[in-house]
Amino acid sequence: LHDALPISAEQAKVQGLIELANTDLSNGRYVSARRRAEEALADDPKNADAYTVLGAAEWRAGNFEASTDAYRKALEIDPKNFGAAVDLSRNLRAMSQYDDALKVLEPVIAAEGEGFTSKACESLEDCVDDGGWCHPTEKVCKAPVQIQTRRSQLWGYYTTLEADKGIQVADEVFLGAAAEDEATMAILEVVRAYADYLR
Repeated sequence: LHDALPISAEQAKVQGLIELANTDLSNGRYVSARRRAEEALADDPKNADAYTVLGAAEWRAGNFEASTDAYRKALEIDPKNFGAAVDLSRNLRAMSQYDDALKVLEPVIAAEGEGFTSKACESLEDCVDDGGWCHPTEKVCKAPVQIQTRRSQLWGYYTTLEADKGIQVADEVFLGAAAEDEATMAILEVVRAYADYLR
């Protein structure tokens, strides 16, 4: 049995619109995605995911300012919204707002460890059953890391030439991220290149 509360018909409609908008985005139909996101927001103006989809649609349409505004609204509603944080960080870096680009990632990165029970460890194998990784100097199991947030964080440190912080983030990516598909492997190669430069 599920512990989740039942959702209303209106919530289901909004969720369905967001899912359709995401499908539109993945198929390159940003105009349709924008329309669906706006329709979802008309029914639920406090929906962070709808603002995130709207931001992505605006970005793909070349409306940079509208994209940035939509991502900011999503994070006002939900500071831990993964997609909005990663994409707003990208937009802020493009505007040379490097400190802000790093700051918007902090709540999302902090949330990665929510619900993860840490314990002492000596090697990676000590944490595998819990789905985590063993921090080599702290000797503590840590929650798995999200590559997208860390990649954004690494680019921020790379841009500001904060080499020590960038190297630490790269190490977390290599130790704590699951490389399960080709896209992830490609991102890891980019992270490796940035890390090599910072070293």
